[in-house]
Amino acid sequence: MKLLYEWGIPSLIFLVWALLVFILIPPMIRHFRRKAEKTQHTFDDILVSALGLPLILFLLGLGLNFFMDAVPIPLKWTKYLNAIPDSDHLHKKW
Repeated sequence: MKLLYEWGIPSLIFLVWALLVFILIPPMIRHFRRKAEKTQHTFDDILVSALGLPLILFLLGLGLNFFMDAVPIPLKWTKYLNAIPDSDHLHKKW
């Protein structure tokens, strides 16, 4: 039962989140694209065409971040959590 609460429920919530992102965002982008095609401005066409994939990736990343905060990470896996250096390491002061 402990495994269900620690991993099962957060995994199910993330799966539902990902499904909602993939089900709701593409029709929303198509709707905005049709609205943008009706206008004479090109800025909204460019904005809508550039918004689709980044919005999906952002929402999936947000859901994955919430998932990683919700599940307990075993101690032997914590060394892999900092595989990507922080911005402090990238901008060394000379």
